Amino acid sequence: AVQGHGGLYSVQQQELRHYRALLDSIADGLVRVLEAASGAAAVSREVEVVAESLVVQQVPAAWLSCSYPSCKSLSGYIEDFVLRAGTVQCWSAEGLPTLFWISGLFSIPGFLVGVLQQSARVGETPLEDLRLEIRALGEAPERAAEEGVYARGLFLEGARWDSAANTLAECTSSGPSAGLRGPCPPIWLVARAAADGAGLA
Repeated sequence: AVQGHGGLYSVQQQELRHYRALLDSIADGLVRVLEAASGAAAVSREVEVVAESLVVQQVPAAWLSCSYPSCKSLSGYIEDFVLRAGTVQCWSAEGLPTLFWISGLFSIPGFLVGVLQQSARVGETPLEDLRLEIRALGEAPERAAEEGVYARGLFLEGARWDSAANTLAECTSSGPSAGLRGPCPPIWLVARAAADGAGLA
């Protein structure tokens, strides 16, 4: 079913390659450390660096070199990785999700271009004549979008979402939405004809 969705199929394949490469790096690093610890292999400087990072709950630099950006500790990173990889695996096995976890992707720009490419193929419209329109949703959708995609996982800084008024509002200093940073509601990403042919907007 995914193959029929053009640009998003390419995005899915790219995400799978990224996560497989990261998983291979993690597995290789752990196997080397275990082999060195058991005496089955020599202890190289590369293995030492990985082991030292693990001891102090830091993500090894070798993993981060092929990873998405992360400032989490080792345990938080692994937990996050399992969620991200599982999400992409479900996408591969079950088809397009109802609600894309956009911040769980390696390449958000690639995903946005994929949405445009999908619409360009369906509507037989040149890609450069399309732009992305973003609309906030009041609540999480129960079904996939008939046009475009629904996405979650974004955050707001310096503003908050007023669900009652369905609009952005100033931050508050008290209450459940207090603070300068908070979750953004689910959004609808849909391609529209660019009035000036400018493309991505």
